[in-house]
Amino acid sequence: MRKELVISAKRDQVQLALLENQRLVELHQDSQDESLKVGDIILGRVKKVMPGMNAAFIDIGGPRDAFLHYTDMGPLFTTYAYYMHGILSGKHKDYNLERLKVQEVMDKEGKVEDILKPKQILPFQVYKEPISTKGPRMTTEVSIAGRYLILTPFSNQVGVSRKVANESERKRLKRLIESLKPKNFGVIIRTNAQGKKSSELHQDLESLLKKWYTAIAKVHNANPRTVIHSELDKTTTTIRDMLNSSFNAVITDSETIYNSLIDYIGDFAELDNNILRHHRGDKPIFDQFGVTKQIKNLFGHSVTFAKGPYLVLDHTEAMHVVDVNSGGKVAMKGDQETNALAVNTDAVDEIARQLRLRDLGGIIIIDFIDM
Repeated sequence: MRKELVISAKRDQVQLALLENQRLVELHQDSQDESLKVGDIILGRVKKVMPGMNAAFIDIGGPRDAFLHYTDMGPLFTTYAYYMHGILSGKHKDYNLERLKVQEVMDKEGKVEDILKPKQILPFQVYKEPISTKGPRMTTEVSIAGRYLILTPFSNQVGVSRKVANESERKRLKRLIESLKPKNFGVIIRTNAQGKKSSELHQDLESLLKKWYTAIAKVHNANPRTVIHSELDKTTTTIRDMLNSSFNAVITDSETIYNSLIDYIGDFAELDNNILRHHRGDKPIFDQFGVTKQIKNLFGHSVTFAKGPYLVLDHTEAMHVVDVNSGGKVAMKGDQETNALAVNTDAVDEIARQLRLRDLGGIIIIDFIDM
């Protein structure tokens, strides 16, 4: 399978299209604004505790208050709050977690009003971006992602991505990280870590620890609503998480992105600089690679597939609904059940593509053709 990443940069937006055999399967957009991004850590103030929702609203300085549910605080919240209170008050001068006194694990069936108080100040991390009239969703289970590892402070657990299927490799990675990580820091080992040397993983871990300590150093003197850690822009994080040796080409029309990718790809032995190309033609890059036409055909209310059948997609705040229609395939040869099975089978592939393209999650209802 041929995999290509096509990057179109405009003044206010960057779009990244992932093509598999010239077929659009993912589309990412990064608006060039100053809004909070998933992964950003901001010093917020508890504005209102809502016992009936077992949640709280957090003032982070945006147009809408952020939302924090009790379950998003995590079992180690009491340790997190104890540590942060010490940093904010100036009691803790040492940011090292190795000597941290771990507090009692929080009751998963507990009540938010017993844990959080109005006007309480803590760092919160953006877990989900704002949707419609809702503000961002926050968490206090803080994590910082790198290329190979995800750092999870206040935890001692080391986990390995389920996509690492080889059992001996899983054991090797876990044993290696357990020997490298400091006490009271957890690590999630990403799929990209497979086959990597100790020096590469150690470098990634040191980079993540540096980001953590830099963020914590800002907490004591920061005012509420201050961002203490900013995640990389979506363009960079998408490239970081997506790019691997399976790609045949990466093409961009931006000289700035092209030059940064030269440096980025050069840092990783498994990536070949020869896959990188700078598009300089007069024809827009998305037109050149057939992306524009596919976007127009794939993001409407209805989507045709397999030369006849089509999907109708509807969205509410509670769920996404997909209706499968046979279209012109009703005239196919064979009995009704055989035709319905053929349409439904093709629909499954297209629905999976649409969920990936539109980044849809949550409750999804599919109405297949009766068989």
